[in-house]
Amino acid sequence: MTAILDRLRQRVRLAPRRLVLCEVDDPRVVRAADRLARERLADVTLLGSREAARRTARSADLPLTGVALADSAEASEIERTSRALQEVRGDRLGSAALDSLARDPLFQAAARVRAGLADCFVAGASRTSADVLRSALWLIGLSHGFTRVSSFFLMVFPARGGAGERAMVFADCGVVPDPDAPQLAEIGILAADHFARLTGEVPHTAFLSF
Repeated sequence: MTAILDRLRQRVRLAPRRLVLCEVDDPRVVRAADRLARERLADVTLLGSREAARRTARSADLPLTGVALADSAEASEIERTSRALQEVRGDRLGSAALDSLARDPLFQAAARVRAGLADCFVAGASRTSADVLRSALWLIGLSHGFTRVSSFFLMVFPARGGAGERAMVFADCGVVPDPDAPQLAEIGILAADHFARLTGEVPHTAFLSF
């Protein structure tokens, strides 16, 4: 484990966040839920078909101790998500689309965050980036003061040649393919901000062209 990841683990153990994972048919997601709960890194809820979650856990030989199971077929989940979608989309969603999305665990996870019942959700193991972004943009929205969404990833380079471990954030990595100047400025600000939050170090920003 790298020093940066070790520091992050220590930080999140002090105040575990409420995390929702909604791709219960994916063994990677169920393994992640089990590990996060066992290591006390988050208060984890698996949201989807309870039977599917249990079936995936059994096939992966995981006990899911400490992981909450929420059924996406429960009326409360569907009603909460339907109300939230109606608030943000209004008449732009037909009744069939509204009902379908309200039963979708991905949109239910986003609705939980919107309602303050969860702090965050993670998806994209089996769902497309477009689906994940749509659910988050519709039901959670952007940070105050920003007008666009962008992505980044954190790379940790190991110590070698006398130099210590180094972390770098790269953005945008898949959401804004051809940014203009204002978009680049926002992406740079967000990348620097998240670098500082994740590493505790002072960010130095450079712009590269492909």
